[in-house]
Amino acid sequence: WRLDLFNTGQFDILSTQPRPDGSARNNLRIEEELPLGIHRLVWEIRDEYGNILIEEQLITLVDMNPPNPVCMHGISTNLSSNTGTVTIPARVFDVGSWDDCTNKEDLIFTFSSDLSHTHHTWTCDDLDGEQEITFTVEIWVTNQYGHQNRCFTYLKVQDNRDACPQSGSLPPLVVDNAHELESAEFTPFSEDHSATNAFLLHHNHPNPFTTHTTISFDLPESGAVHLSIYNPYGSQVYRQARHFDAGSQSWLIEGRDLPHSGFYIYRLGFGGEVLPGRMLRVE
Repeated sequence: WRLDLFNTGQFDILSTQPRPDGSARNNLRIEEELPLGIHRLVWEIRDEYGNILIEEQLITLVDMNPPNPVCMHGISTNLSSNTGTVTIPARVFDVGSWDDCTNKEDLIFTFSSDLSHTHHTWTCDDLDGEQEITFTVEIWVTNQYGHQNRCFTYLKVQDNRDACPQSGSLPPLVVDNAHELESAEFTPFSEDHSATNAFLLHHNHPNPFTTHTTISFDLPESGAVHLSIYNPYGSQVYRQARHFDAGSQSWLIEGRDLPHSGFYIYRLGFGGEVLPGRMLRVE
């Protein structure tokens, strides 16, 4: 027999050829690992009188199995204070999806069976006047042969920056007598941010982020601050220590400091105290 891989007109494997490991092939049956696709098999049969019969067969190998989705169990995000929206790619929910025959980088992640639905945007209208709502989301995974599978997870969308007029953390101020407010006397209030009495973490902004994000925090005194960042599997991907003065401080994280897009947990340490936070890098 002779085997023409992908039916190109050229024979790539002959039964008379030894295998790569040096073992002999069987002339009466095929025991080969073949790639997906259409291959042409030619049998040549001879009898004792020299008569030859040639038969051809097409062998079609296809992937009939769907991919295996593995999704992160929930993400929390915040609406942009500028636009009142947040756009999330479906791929950020992936924490190890795989397929038998499609490479990981070739898998397509979407929020529905529609292959163009790779990103989804949530707005103030979705919050419907609430400060936060948790949405159940479907993450669909599609391999290169069009087979699909999905998993269910959730996304908590918050409005912590008062981007939406009816869902902010503080109720609006309503003044019945505007002229009384105009004639009122106010004592100016001065804030001194140069020092604070406690170690406080104000989390990072923006979040989600693409190119960079800034972690803001307060220190009661000058000293060394330690920052560690971990991926969803618990592996440490970033660790640094820096010296800061007392007061309000910030730590810039570049997107290139993290190995890939996705969800990360960080821990900020000072004076024996550790404060946790979460960040989401998107592409």
